[in-house]
Amino acid sequence: MKKRKSPTQGKQTPEKYLRTQARKLPIYECLINNGWDQSMMANILVTRKHSNGRYSSAVYLVDLYCLGVKGSEFFFNQREEEFTDFKNEFYPDDFFKTVDYTLIHNIIFAGIEFAEEYGFAPCKEFTKNTQFLLEEDTDDIEVIEIECGSDDMPVIIVGKDNKLESEKAYQHLLNTVGPDKFIYSDYEDYNQEISELMNIDNELNEKEIEFEENIPLEQYIYNQPLTERVEDVKRLRELIDYNDDTTEDESTELLFISNRLYYNYVGLDKIKEARKKYTNFLNVTINNETIDQHLSGTQSKDHDETILEIIDDLSFGDDLKKYNFKKLAKQHPEIQFYCFMHLVQMHLDKVNIKKIEKELDQYLSIYPNNLLLKLEKDQLLATNNKKTTTINDNLIQNSSLSKLFNKRKSIHSLEYFSFHSAVFAYLATKEDILGMDAFIHCSNELFPEFIEPATEKHVFSEMSKVFFCQKIYLEE
Repeated sequence: MKKRKSPTQGKQTPEKYLRTQARKLPIYECLINNGWDQSMMANILVTRKHSNGRYSSAVYLVDLYCLGVKGSEFFFNQREEEFTDFKNEFYPDDFFKTVDYTLIHNIIFAGIEFAEEYGFAPCKEFTKNTQFLLEEDTDDIEVIEIECGSDDMPVIIVGKDNKLESEKAYQHLLNTVGPDKFIYSDYEDYNQEISELMNIDNELNEKEIEFEENIPLEQYIYNQPLTERVEDVKRLRELIDYNDDTTEDESTELLFISNRLYYNYVGLDKIKEARKKYTNFLNVTINNETIDQHLSGTQSKDHDETILEIIDDLSFGDDLKKYNFKKLAKQHPEIQFYCFMHLVQMHLDKVNIKKIEKELDQYLSIYPNNLLLKLEKDQLLATNNKKTTTINDNLIQNSSLSKLFNKRKSIHSLEYFSFHSAVFAYLATKEDILGMDAFIHCSNELFPEFIEPATEKHVFSEMSKVFFCQKIYLEE
């Protein structure tokens, strides 16, 4: 009699599948964090696609300074929706880019080779499982030179979140290669050798140059990422506890340091790409001399003088209640501008947002194609974390402001402010820091006369970078 197999005998576990079958699956996508070659810390996601449409991925955290593959994890046979949600949450487009597998392969194995020279092995999960989602390291893979360490020496950077790991690495290198064969940086005890390497000059006149406004983007990018980043993180830690005793100079320095850390984290290419996108999108001029029919809502010019007077009063902060916009909107339904101004007045009077939204929906039911009303609706939707109807990524990526405003080459400043508020609310709700930064920068560059009204948005954008850097560099 033949012996029956037990239910578990011959069952293929995810680990066994990875070791025996994963390399037969086609590479679907490779992602890596922006600025990996400056931070020398590569956060990599490699994904292969199954014939059934599912995905298996592996994460590799590669320390190119010293430790090689210090962390790894795999995700097996994910459904498309599950995989997409995972990727969107942990690998957003703003901070990660798609690259060719060959680059990924070289980064991982260059890090491993460098680390092994000093006695550091890849993490156990890599050795057991995740190495099998990579191609075999053979001569068939094109060789790309990847810089490791600094001046051919391993580097240890110790902070609050990696003290134990750094202490073990420090003791190991001390015992194996000696104190002069590696670089050790401590946030809390920044040694003289590092200071000399950076040529740090603490003279006040140097600091004044650093904190000037309108610094060219290239001046934020590190020349010596190792030492400059450590110094910036150290100073960020000192400045982050904002209080009543914080001076104006310290507040300015906090924003400057955060910009430097953020721009170097994202990478120069990604920042330039985002700014180019918004520069191309904002392809209009501003004309406040005449009232376009799309602003007034009618071809009639009978109300142009009143509309100009209202806009002037709005610009100078004068009382608008004298106009009674709700009454004007009922008396002159052909002048859609009065509906929009009624909503503006409600905002100024701090009317409950539900009442404003109700009034807006009534106006939109009458004038569904009025762009100012649609932008106002989008601003409210974005603020309430709801899907917008007019402003979206596809519009910004593939259209233009001229097309949005009925192919007009010039628009009124009031129209631009309405658009500006809707876009910023959309980006802020998405927590799109790169988008906010690029949008504010390009808007200020193209329309410098509007910088003052956008100050509140600019501050929000700058503080978003501060909080981002605090989370990335200071939180354990």
